[in-house]
Amino acid sequence: MFDATYTNDEYGFSFMYPGNWITAEKSGAMVFAIAASSFQGADSVNASVAPASISSTPEADFGKAIKAAYDESPGLKNIGVTVNIQSSKLTTLADGKTFAVEAIVTAKIMIVNMWGYSLGVNKDGVGIVITGYTLGDQDKKDQIMAICKTLTLK
Repeated sequence: MFDATYTNDEYGFSFMYPGNWITAEKSGAMVFAIAASSFQGADSVNASVAPASISSTPEADFGKAIKAAYDESPGLKNIGVTVNIQSSKLTTLADGKTFAVEAIVTAKIMIVNMWGYSLGVNKDGVGIVITGYTLGDQDKKDQIMAICKTLTLK
């Protein structure tokens, strides 16, 4: 489905994405950012890393990390958008073994609705969060979610 892979050897993770997407501006805790076009607010995916506390409620910890990843996203940060977490739940990565947290987020950008999906995991005390957002239709939402769900740990 996707023909390009981002690999981060320092933090030990990778994910796949469409090869025709372009590298986008990074900020804050981001280590990689891509966008479907030069207009980063349309369809974008960011990979962020940050210290993660290990607790009995990782969902709450990652809810904060996910919110922070969106708040640092250049396409949203530059125009002062506030993101709301609509749902957050425990899940696993594609390997079926590694626990993760996924979240659906929304925001209003002037008159346009933004939808986002995030997948976060704690690896050796570091939070890895893949965050994607779109202003598009259900096909775009499905694509963003599919990209994020390719997250694998080494």
